[in-house]
Formats: sequence, C-alpha cells, structure tokens
Amino acid sequence: MVQKIRNYTKENQNSSNNLTCNNNLANSIYGDWRNKVVLVSDDEDNNAYFNDIEIMSSKISTTKPSVNISKIHSDAYAQLSTTVGERIPDAADAINQKVNNGAILVNYIGHGGETGWAQEQILTVPTIKDWDNNKAMPVFMTATCEFGRFDDHDRVSAGEYILLNKNGGGIGLFTTTRLVYATPNEWLNRFFYDTVFDFVNNKPQRLGDIYMGTKNKFAQFSADKNYRKFALLGDPAIKFALPEFKVQIDSFNTDTINALSEVGVYGHLDDNFGNQLTNFNGKVYLTFYDKKSSLSTLGTNSGSDKLSFETWKNIIYKGKSTATNGNFSFTFKVPKDISYEYGFSRMSLYAEDGSIDANGYNESLIIGGIENNATIDEQGPRT
Repeated sequence: MVQKIRNYTKENQNSSNNLTCNNNLANSIYGDWRNKVVLVSDDEDNNAYFNDIEIMSSKISTTKPSVNISKIHSDAYAQLSTTVGERIPDAADAINQKVNNGAILVNYIGHGGETGWAQEQILTVPTIKDWDNNKAMPVFMTATCEFGRFDDHDRVSAGEYILLNKNGGGIGLFTTTRLVYATPNEWLNRFFYDTVFDFVNNKPQRLGDIYMGTKNKFAQFSADKNYRKFALLGDPAIKFALPEFKVQIDSFNTDTINALSEVGVYGHLDDNFGNQLTNFNGKVYLTFYDKKSSLSTLGTNSGSDKLSFETWKNIIYKGKSTATNGNFSFTFKVPKDISYEYGFSRMSLYAEDGSIDANGYNESLIIGGIENNATIDEQGPRT
C-alpha cells in the first residue's frame, strides 16, 4: 500500500529525500487517465440503475464538464446464457479494459456483494487480482451491497482486493460493508458528486475530506441510516488526483469543420485565478470527438425497457503538442470517415510538465459535411 501511495501521489515521488524516487516514475503518474470517469450500471430492477447512472452523468457534466465520461450500461451489451448462469462478457471486458487503461474515478450502481458486481458477474475477484494499472489507479465509488465488507473473517471481499492488489486496482474506495438499499444509495451517490470535484484553497481535496463531506451532506438531507454502511477503504490523507490547472482554447482557424479539412487550434494554460502559466513548458494532449453517439439498451430482462442514451464515443483525432511559456497549438486534418450530419463536436485537453497538470474542454465547434476542395495528402503519419 505504501508503494501504491507513492505511485499515486506526486508529492512523495518528487521529494528529494525519498530514496526510492526516480524521475521516470515521477513523470509516469501523469496522463489523461486523470481526466476520465467510468460509470457502470447493472441491468436489473426496471432500469433503475441505468437511470441512476444517467443522473450521475448529468451531475458530472454540470459540476466538472472538463472530464471525459465513459458509460458502461450492462443492458447495452448482449446477455448470454451459459452453464454457470447469465453472463454479459462484453460489459465485463469493457470494465476490465477501462480500469487497466486508467481512470480517476470508477462508479458502479447496482446489485453486488463480497464476490463482485451483478448477478451476471460483470466484475469478479479474479479480474480484480489481474489488474495491472499501478500508475493509473482510480478511486472507486460502489453503490452496491457488501462490496467492501472488511470484517468478514471467512472471506476477503472484492473491495478489499481492489485495495490490496499490489500491481494496481484502486487507490481507495467509497464502498459498502453491509446490505444497502437502492434509493438512499442513489441519494448518497448524488451528494458524492456534489463534493468530489470541489477544490479547497485551490487544491483537490483529500479522500477523507470527500468522504466526510459526502456523508455530512447526506445527513443534512436525510436521517436514513443507510449512509452509515458506507466506508472509506484507503488512506484518507491522499489528495484526489484531479488536474489542478486549466487548459484554455483561444481560437480556431474555422467555426465549422468538414471531413478532410485542416483544423488549427490555439490556446494557453491558466492557473485557478485566470493568470497565464508563462513558466509552463510541457506536453498538451488533444482528444477530438465527433458528435455525440446515440445508443440504446437492449431491454433484455423482463420489466426493463429499451432506453436511449448519448455519449462521446467516436474519436476522430488524438495527438500531442508542446507548450512553450504556457502557449500551444495543434494542426491536424479531419479524416474522411466522420458522420456527415452537422452537430457540435468536443475537444478534450490535458497538459502536464512532470510537476503540474491541467485540463480543459470545448464544445463550440460544429462538425459535418466534407471539404470539396481538400488538398491531396500522400504523406503518411510520422512518429
């Protein structure tokens, strides 16, 4: 656990008196995984958990729109009948991939227990033990029963294994120790998002402060004892790894983007008071999304309806640039295989210089159609 804390916190790794410190490890903790949130829903109970996750997605989009949300709705994947019961392998694979790739936060709402998530076992102990993401570990919020029951002397719970996995897993969990109920779970999850992204003195909060703030807000709202069954597993003194500063886009070379057109993006980095970070010399990463994708659940279980949802899914450009004295620019060509309908795109930005990091976004550019006078490009990509 000590090594996991060192892997997660830049303060320890950048310390000159830390004998285990090395510069490569210090730099490796940064990455756009700190700009990703993964939301997972169970497929049971008449779409209840689907609706809960959509509520959480809306809250994140309002309180912290710079982070990128990945939705894994179990009922959007095919359910298979096997000799050991119903399974949703594609949902399980999606969860596994997202955690191994790294995210700052993973939130599950639905049925679960000491051995994992959902009747269909979309997350199991063997999967947790195999995670290898020790430079990109999420905080887990699990609104499900008994996932972190740490006082069962007959069994190590799945939540504990997330913390005990020495090769990764999670850095901490807001999780349950006993049976809990869906409605107050959803309430507590809402108050979590009223708390987790807040800055105090222009710094991200510590896990213990997020835990305390979430529970206190719930207690002011309701006396339901359900919230007493949520515990924090992990070091309460760890600061949540939110990027502290802001990436701002100043201008584009166009207000409408077509397939095969060339796009120029110009911007800078600011501190939390709006002052440019003129001493920032590092890397800026751009992820450019086509319009939101419209998807649907399958309504596999009796009582569950087919419900539509939207998500930023189709990436049409991903690249990096160098910031000098806090200024940066990107130039790239839009590929031909976009959706030609017109609509708003999303640019997600992340920047780091090995000591600090920043994020930002823009959803003002319209994309669609095709550039009829595009220049011929016969040059292959360069590394």
